Amino acid sequence: MNKKPILGRHFSLITVLFSLLGLSACVDNDDDTPSVLIPVAGSTAGEEMAGNTAGVEMAGTIAGVEMAGTTAGVEMAGTIAGMEMAGTIAGMETAGATAGMETAGTIAGMETAGTTAGMETAGTTAGMEMAGTPMVEGDPCEQRQPDLSLPCPATMYEARNPMRIPLGRIVTVEGVITAVREGDEGVSHIVIQVSPSSPDYIDPAYSASWVYLNDTAVELPVLSVGQSVEVTAEIAEYFGQRQLQGVTSLVDLGPLYPAIIPVGVDATVVATAGAIAEPYEGVLVSVSPVEVIELNPLAGPGDRDPTNEFVIDGGLRVNDFLTTLSPLPEVGESWNQIVGVMRLGNSDYKLEPRDIEDIGRPIPMGDVSMLRINEVDYSQPGADNDEFVEVINLGGQPAPLWGVYLDFINGTNLGAYSSYHLAEAADTLAPGQILIIGSASVTMSLNDTPSLGLSAAIQNGPDGVRLSHDTIGLLDELAYGDLNLSEGSASVVDQDVEGQRNSIGRCSPDSDDNGVDFVVMSSTPGAPNQCL
Repeated sequence: MNKKPILGRHFSLITVLFSLLGLSACVDNDDDTPSVLIPVAGSTAGEEMAGNTAGVEMAGTIAGVEMAGTTAGVEMAGTIAGMEMAGTIAGMETAGATAGMETAGTIAGMETAGTTAGMETAGTTAGMEMAGTPMVEGDPCEQRQPDLSLPCPATMYEARNPMRIPLGRIVTVEGVITAVREGDEGVSHIVIQVSPSSPDYIDPAYSASWVYLNDTAVELPVLSVGQSVEVTAEIAEYFGQRQLQGVTSLVDLGPLYPAIIPVGVDATVVATAGAIAEPYEGVLVSVSPVEVIELNPLAGPGDRDPTNEFVIDGGLRVNDFLTTLSPLPEVGESWNQIVGVMRLGNSDYKLEPRDIEDIGRPIPMGDVSMLRINEVDYSQPGADNDEFVEVINLGGQPAPLWGVYLDFINGTNLGAYSSYHLAEAADTLAPGQILIIGSASVTMSLNDTPSLGLSAAIQNGPDGVRLSHDTIGLLDELAYGDLNLSEGSASVVDQDVEGQRNSIGRCSPDSDDNGVDFVVMSSTPGAPNQCL
């Protein structure tokens, strides 16, 4: 939204009002931005006043108009020159972005009781670049790189601020990666943010951007959180969110700066219609404390129900764009803190945790170290419609399943062709309890056994199955069909005989030798293994 014309429209009115009061208005020759200078200590027009102006009783007024915090006789409650602010400037609602003007400590030279004539929220000031700087607008690339076919070197603040560089311009910016999203074809998005240690750093507002990578034709380096990069791309808008896309260059600058620390915010100010939601797009934030008030809120445009989101106190949606949230917490559940990257999606501002640690939900106590693969049935007579894998807790304590994944391994490239987060089936597995990942015909036949449905058929080999934990690492592996993984290969195959459906099952606690631990047995999904 271009707000400069509106500000200009009001500037003549401000000039007249201020001239009547003996104040002055000036224009900064560098950026054509009006600046207002206001005398303080209760004097106006050069006359020392004990609370009055030009002979008019003030009691907090100027030019005889009641102020209660107003300027030029206009009701303010946080307004300037008659323009309603409550989070806006020049009468324009900005959901906390002040006319897209970069700020960080003062507005138009006005200091107000330690605040900045436009409201400090969660330690920030409504999205304007504010470190004691005046308002700045206008395209710096007009002088810096007038050739529109060439990239313009810019700061993140200039690229992200709608009042600075227009959409469609190609820019080169730097930032630290705070999030990486893996898609079907590799990395689909990253988020980059200005480090507080960078000389370009001003304020969290407008300091970050989502970068879309599915449309890039350049070869990408390995991308990870904490890495500094230089990105050349087009400034674009995706359903209201300003982002970088059409990347033509992405250079790995290495670990130039420390990892970005989340900015603590109140949920209300970054939620939909929150005071700083728009300037905080892409910013890594933390909210504390957390209380869940709603599950699966109504889907926005382009989304579908159930949304698999939850809403925390303050109205902020927590979404699963970067990591799974299943199983969802319960309404009324609370914990200390949640971390994530802000994103505008389906017309709502959402917090996007990057992993289980970001969610911060208390993990049930217990021991995951004795979770093991228990039985695999990947082949049946005729069509393979009754496939499954069992996971069992062989330990003496409950095993929390947050961060525990079962991956199906392709024997050709040793990559995972499908993956399942076991916490989607249950929070914990009791000692001796079984969990199944299987075909619909298998999971529907179970009673109280936790289960997940297969999203892809189990390959018949040579392939494998891997059980791992986010922080502990590998828990167990089973290879079959002559594939060798860390525990070797099962010396038997899942081969059915007439009148009997077989599987490969565990008959030894765990010797770390698949050839010893697994035998061919009658298939028993959800029941004890039939070891001879």
